[in-house]
Amino acid sequence: MKKFILSICDHPVLGKLLGVFGRTTHKRTHLMGLRNPFYLSTFVVRPGDVVLDIGANVGLHTVFLSKLVDGGRVIAFEPVSEMADRLSANCAFNRVDNVTLVRAALGEETGEATIQANLGDPGMEGTNSMIASVHVANRPDRYEERTIPVKRLDDIAGELGISERIDFVKIDTEGFEPMVIRGALETLRKTRPAMLVEAHSNRLKEVGLTFGWYTETFPDYHIYIIHPVTPANPYLHLQPLDGEPPEIAVNLLLLPKLLSS
Repeated sequence: MKKFILSICDHPVLGKLLGVFGRTTHKRTHLMGLRNPFYLSTFVVRPGDVVLDIGANVGLHTVFLSKLVDGGRVIAFEPVSEMADRLSANCAFNRVDNVTLVRAALGEETGEATIQANLGDPGMEGTNSMIASVHVANRPDRYEERTIPVKRLDDIAGELGISERIDFVKIDTEGFEPMVIRGALETLRKTRPAMLVEAHSNRLKEVGLTFGWYTETFPDYHIYIIHPVTPANPYLHLQPLDGEPPEIAVNLLLLPKLLSS
């Protein structure tokens, strides 16, 4: 039966029809008294959660997360003023009122830093980078050097009201993720949120680290590689981070282990 259902999902016509039906019914737990196979529940982010969107850019994920947490709260961090303005506008267009915007980067030390900002390529805004980047190297004319403010999460968690509770953290800072984490370790270890972190072999190497740094830094977490969804791999595939993977650019899912007495 499972193979039959999957064959229908992969069918060029029937699969599209099922996709349309699923998208229109995914919020309903049951259909005609039966469990809805298309029902989509987020197993990491739930209504009422406190969520951090670090490297929020123009707010695509911010708006999505704000809807998932419903009566909860999202704190979005974006240091490039043009991107932060667009994030604010996107929240306004979507009638979002549970987002706090922090116009700064997060890092290991409070102060200022230089960022290469891509302001002229639609769809490439997410390649803004504070470390060496292949995007900047290949198209230097598309980037503008900016000086931006940097804060440590551990220093500002109290004033943001999140020192006691954070449920989920998304970090996408184009290779600056380890520095963000180092400046937030006290808060992260206290609140133990689930985390989604972008990781790239070459960018880790650029700052003198490997994937092993994550297992060393978070021994009390289950850490999974989320493999990209492709035509050859169309389903969610989580692989435990074990040893040093070959050169890859992936997202890591970090889930806190159960506390032992």
